[in-house]
Amino acid sequence: MLWLRPQAMIYGKVVTEEGEPVPRAEIQVLRQSFRDGRRVMLPVAWLGGQDDGGFAIGNLEAGTYYVRATPNRAAAADRHVRTDRRLIEEDYVTTFWPNAIDGSSAVPIFISAGAELRGIEVRLRKASVYRIRGKAIELGPAQAASQATLSLRSANDYPADNLNVILANSGEFEFERVLPGTYIIEASLDSRASTPVRKRLFGRRMLTVGNGNVEDFLIQLGEPAQITGKFTVEGRLTWTSPVQVLLIPVDGTHNTSAIAVRNDGAFQLSGIVPDVYRVKVAGLPDKSYVKTIHFSGQTANAGLVDLTAGDGSIEILVSSEAAELSGVVRNGRGETALGAVVQIWNDANIVRSVTANQDGSFHIAGLAPGEYSLIAWEEVVPELSQDPNFRRRFQPWTTLVSVREASMTNLTMIGVPRELSAAEASQ
Repeated sequence: MLWLRPQAMIYGKVVTEEGEPVPRAEIQVLRQSFRDGRRVMLPVAWLGGQDDGGFAIGNLEAGTYYVRATPNRAAAADRHVRTDRRLIEEDYVTTFWPNAIDGSSAVPIFISAGAELRGIEVRLRKASVYRIRGKAIELGPAQAASQATLSLRSANDYPADNLNVILANSGEFEFERVLPGTYIIEASLDSRASTPVRKRLFGRRMLTVGNGNVEDFLIQLGEPAQITGKFTVEGRLTWTSPVQVLLIPVDGTHNTSAIAVRNDGAFQLSGIVPDVYRVKVAGLPDKSYVKTIHFSGQTANAGLVDLTAGDGSIEILVSSEAAELSGVVRNGRGETALGAVVQIWNDANIVRSVTANQDGSFHIAGLAPGEYSLIAWEEVVPELSQDPNFRRRFQPWTTLVSVREASMTNLTMIGVPRELSAAEASQ
């Protein structure tokens, strides 16, 4: 049977600090998520506002959201207030509901299934904004990257304003209306239009904008990294599916790269954007785990490899002696908790989740030896359960366990009552 869930609506308006309507602002609805224990916000809906500043966003599932608005630069009038002495501009900037410039200060909105939430007024803030001017060049031999594509994003994982970039034929660029903060500039170039041999070039640099403009910023574009590797197994394993090595960017700014491991254990990844990655292996049998990862002869702690310097080699050792956990989840009355969600994590905040069966039982395989924490939820908002700070509120329901190679541990857990997790989620 197909169950249809009623969709929710958010109605609101975008106004200035003085309460005047902001015509045709860009509206985004975002949901909170976590990557390696760090908070990120992911857009789930966006649209253009109306001439009177009003907006209506539908087709939303029940959950917790954040709303932000960006002024339409073409529609804004008299938006600049310039102080000639310091060459500072003041402008209306992207603002989270109700009036926060920084995403870390944004107020969440909880909406239930099928609800119509009205009166969400985003009051745009004015702030001092600055510009970033610089030049993009190609390495070896150095020349202007006149056809490069550049982007600027906030380094703290909150979405930045949609900033315009001006790129001249000389490779010089300018970002306008930038708030103080730490940013990452990324550049890419497909040179097939200007050279006989097609090649992809990439560049990436971090910078901080203080209380002034940034001038003469240089970003260099070079060829992507080429990674070779070797995959070896300690013990005996039976493979039921193809094994893949994945490089997942820590900051999530571009796509994951993956390659299938050959029968001899060799693999090669090409065209890798210089960045810091977490190495993961997909398709391992249940009784195995990644024991060690080495990059260019050095231990890759927590699976992190720094490819900003270019090429390298990865060696992955897999053991066939993984630990396993089994157990049952019960509620406060001693009854089995059907459909409870069990989470397990370690110091690195790497969370895995499984759903209990009809009899409340669960099984987690493929664990590396070490210390883990577990918690079971009768019901919980998924994005909140990924938040380490939220989980810390439920220490009495958290189970600590230590596992060894090839060990099997059995647990009985009491699930966090749905009423309690809902009450904490609403705070």
